[in-house]
Amino acid sequence: MPAEFPAPSLLLVDRDPAVARAIMAYFVERRYAVEWVDDGEKAYNLLDDRPFDALVTELNSHRINGMRLMAVAKDRNPEVCVVLITEEPDVELATEAMRQGAYDFQTKPINFGKLEAVIQRGIGQQRLVLEQYELKRRLDERFGLGNLVGKSPQMVKVY
Repeated sequence: MPAEFPAPSLLLVDRDPAVARAIMAYFVERRYAVEWVDDGEKAYNLLDDRPFDALVTELNSHRINGMRLMAVAKDRNPEVCVVLITEEPDVELATEAMRQGAYDFQTKPINFGKLEAVIQRGIGQQRLVLEQYELKRRLDERFGLGNLVGKSPQMVKVY
């Protein structure tokens, strides 16, 4: 990751501590800031507290399911990278998850390399959107209509 960006933050929601520890170890080793919770309600509370760059959640997490968590995370940060994980493959559900904005839908056992590639792509997209927003803001600040002066009919038309 480039030095100008802070460590990517990842919220992991998985009921299985062994799976969660393995995923956390993999991403912490790659300099991600990882927060793990074992149910959807705890994840919901964390999403209310602070933004995350990525959300990796079980589809059938306890109390609040993964699809609902994805909606909440996207409400807080529309560009968040969401990956849903499940025990059993379900093409119809995976298609619906992707339609609603998930970056990927994976089945257990998790392929860590694939998961990391998806998260890197999602975070890269987020950063491009943020850079684009910042560049537009700076252009508007420098060359925007706020810098124009005049009240003639021609200038009113330009405004």
